[in-house]
Amino acid sequence: AGPEGSLIFRDIPFAEPPEGDRRWAAPVALTAPDHDITPKAEPVMCPQPQSMASGGVEGEYLGSEDCLYLDIYTPGTPDTKDLPVMLWIHGGSNVTGHKGTYDFSRFAAREQVVVVVINYRLGPFGWFVHPALNGADLNTSPLANFGTLDMVEALRWTQRNITSFGGDRDNVTIFGESAGGRNVFSLLASPMADGLFHRAIAQSGHVRSLTAAEAHNAEREFPMVDRGSWEVVRELGLDNVSVDAQTLRAVAMDDLLAAYFELEEDHIQPAVIRDGVVIPEEGVLAALADPRYAKNVPVMAGTTRDEVTLWLGLSRYFV
Repeated sequence: AGPEGSLIFRDIPFAEPPEGDRRWAAPVALTAPDHDITPKAEPVMCPQPQSMASGGVEGEYLGSEDCLYLDIYTPGTPDTKDLPVMLWIHGGSNVTGHKGTYDFSRFAAREQVVVVVINYRLGPFGWFVHPALNGADLNTSPLANFGTLDMVEALRWTQRNITSFGGDRDNVTIFGESAGGRNVFSLLASPMADGLFHRAIAQSGHVRSLTAAEAHNAEREFPMVDRGSWEVVRELGLDNVSVDAQTLRAVAMDDLLAAYFELEEDHIQPAVIRDGVVIPEEGVLAALADPRYAKNVPVMAGTTRDEVTLWLGLSRYFV
């Protein structure tokens, strides 16, 4: 139970753990009826470095690849049976954060909505393309946006199950801030998300996306792209030409995070990749203007009012 009569259902798994052979693969829907849904003692988060959003000790890596869980907030005594549903996508540059960053219990009670908050794979686990996984042309097996696919799977889970929590499956709004806003735009552009939501709110999002070749960035062909998979694999001490998928999937979580985050380049946000399956080859911005991908849903987009004060407050130049 939460404040103002709300109810909170925590740590519900919505897909099989993306570990082992399921690392860098589309999420697999849960089919077993005996999954443990006991709330966890610690916040459930996908692999990431310490941050304001995740807590922890500076310099350490947190989380587990078994992280595809969601929480649901409902009014304790709803006025109606079929309540509007809002699915929150957290921010954190797609490298940090988790579903528990905000408490939506009062929001659910006061606004009479069902709120779903989700985890999704982050950093090099969430967006990654490499010849060992995708073929020498980077297109033989084109999937590359695994974090986005996690959001799609959470929306599918919501369609199958939200009526059990008093929600209306035909009235689902996705909303997110910063990287969450960016992910809202990705879902608006993605053909994989057709029919899974009915409204969208993008708060302080952006629409940058890269080609598979740019995201791989062999030999740093594109000098303005940081942390391409070629560079990350080299940092792991592996040979980019001979390494295979099994070897990459066997790399320890902390080693992969270290190879990604301890590179000297400045820009750490992983690329949304134009894989031609999850994200159209023309990119997010162009796809948003293309009738082939239009969702025909109301969209609210803008900048969160006090967004910039966070960055000013963290800058030694100003503070």
